[in-house]
Amino acid sequence: MDLSRHIKRLHKPFGLDLFQEVSGKSLSIFRIGFGLVMLYEMINLRSYVLRDLLNSKFFLTYDLFFWLDALPRPVMNVVLTLAGFATIFVIVGYKYRYAQLLVAIVWAYLFLLDRGHYNNHYYLYSLICFAMAFFNANSNYSVDAALSKTPIPKTVHAWQIWFIRIQLFIVYFYGAVAKLNADWLRGWPIRKWLTEDIGKFPDWYANFVTSDFGVYFYAYGGIAFDLLIGFCLLHKKLRYWCLPAIIFFHVSNHFFWNIGTFPWFSILVTTLFFDPDWPEKFGRWLGVKSKEITEVKLPSANVRSKNIIALVFSVYMLIQVVAPLRQFMYPGNPGWHGYGHLFSWRMMLVDSVSGIIVKVKDESDDEFAIVAMDDYISFRQFRKASRVPSSFLDFAHFIRDEMIKGGAQNPVVQMKILKSFNGRPYELLTDTTVNYAIIEESYYYVPDWIEPNDPDATPGAIWTNLEKR
Repeated sequence: MDLSRHIKRLHKPFGLDLFQEVSGKSLSIFRIGFGLVMLYEMINLRSYVLRDLLNSKFFLTYDLFFWLDALPRPVMNVVLTLAGFATIFVIVGYKYRYAQLLVAIVWAYLFLLDRGHYNNHYYLYSLICFAMAFFNANSNYSVDAALSKTPIPKTVHAWQIWFIRIQLFIVYFYGAVAKLNADWLRGWPIRKWLTEDIGKFPDWYANFVTSDFGVYFYAYGGIAFDLLIGFCLLHKKLRYWCLPAIIFFHVSNHFFWNIGTFPWFSILVTTLFFDPDWPEKFGRWLGVKSKEITEVKLPSANVRSKNIIALVFSVYMLIQVVAPLRQFMYPGNPGWHGYGHLFSWRMMLVDSVSGIIVKVKDESDDEFAIVAMDDYISFRQFRKASRVPSSFLDFAHFIRDEMIKGGAQNPVVQMKILKSFNGRPYELLTDTTVNYAIIEESYYYVPDWIEPNDPDATPGAIWTNLEKR
């Protein structure tokens, strides 16, 4: 069987020529914009890590990255400072690949260090950061190109642009699929979020967004936008008509939701769906004359290199398509038990509040002692842990280990967790009779210690005082 012959078919999946030579100008513009986004995020996350996270005694690590640990504060300060300078190097395109790789490693480390600051766009930025390290994004508008003793190609292979296009298509598409649930279709939790900080808007707009029609406009409009926008952007004529909708959607998201740089990133990445030479065409439209330069073709990649790139590209995209389907594998609501919630592009779906009591004793003791969780983790960590309750089991194991270090022979750790999600009445999340010190992690099924929620509970029941105009 000639495996290479079959892999060669991946060079043009779905009619796309991954190795077509296209202008690198749009990718270079994206490098500059994405570098600015990452610089802002590095500064923002640096503040949180040094001020809050490093004061925590316990980290909500991810299952496969339990071995990650926080660096000492002086070392962390140096690493974050170097990463900040690296993002500046990325923006100007100086020593680009090294700088981008450093940004990718540091960002992934910060992202994976603790679940307490998980959000979908941090995950997306991590994926794109690593991919960008392999792109020729410094082919234009860069110090590297200006300082090069020999002319460098101003073109890139099309797979570098298609990588980001397909990744964004997946994000949008699964964002819509996740919203096709009973709560969102009934206007929850978006009804609550639309009333927050409503005073900063004019009365006519406040009246609209807090009305039933306004709530359903945003709820169903969000589904339609996420479901259709990827297809429209891939259509050469429709993408121009989409621009007003894209700008309105993401700018309004910026003002309504606390989602950081994601709206501006989304507008920026839209430019990659246009022809790769759009900056040159736009410059000509403005009357800017481009310099005459000697055309330098990309070095022709051998078949082996193309096969490797095409195979990695295809496997990566397959993983991105399949991984979000985890949310449908588990019985019950991921908003309740948390399984399949992360890394599935479930965006803006859950508003959860929890209360927890952790009791500990040695088996030979008569009385339990109460553990103060705020002695170990920050409120931000706790708030995110409530969305993925298995994090509390990790905390129980941490407390067990601390008790053993203190001389306990047979630690007993019990937890009582009450949870409300999307405004439902509080319900008991955990089995209060279980000794969590001896419960093992479960990765492929919802464990018995997580109690099922009441399927008939009404969302929004405890949100009785939502402000209306």
